[in-house]
Amino acid sequence: MDKKLYTAIAAIVVLVVLIFWGDFILSLVGIKERIQSKEFIGQVLSVSGNSIFLKGSFTILNPKDLKAPRISPDLKEVEVIIDGKTKFVKTLLYLPSAEDLKKTGGRYNPDELKKEIRDGLLQDIKNNEGNLSIIVKSQNNIFNKQRFITSEIDYIEPIFP
Repeated sequence: MDKKLYTAIAAIVVLVVLIFWGDFILSLVGIKERIQSKEFIGQVLSVSGNSIFLKGSFTILNPKDLKAPRISPDLKEVEVIIDGKTKFVKTLLYLPSAEDLKKTGGRYNPDELKKEIRDGLLQDIKNNEGNLSIIVKSQNNIFNKQRFITSEIDYIEPIFP
């Protein structure tokens, strides 16, 4: 009888420990909350064939606060593969004139500037190689992947007065 009682008590203790520490243990081994990223922001290093090579950071989705994604602190070099389904989105951003800048002391709010959203082209990215930052989006988790297929590429083209 004593052996059965000790076995039952041990089983209960193990069960209690697993219940209370299960979340912690699962998060340590990465099963519970895997880091999610479906976006990469980076500077175009080069374009070759259907690949764009970038240096930048992953946007990390925080499952506890989806309103505040954060950027991974370390810079990575990735190869983004363009397929027939990749959408290019170009935002034309009309910059203020020199006269307008004089009136505001050289400052302006980019959110208040005139913008136009248009279909973009891979050629735009090729033409601005090394001088363009883009946002690459994917339907899948791309966190820490060095090579992935993109579903959308967003970039801004400044329009000078």
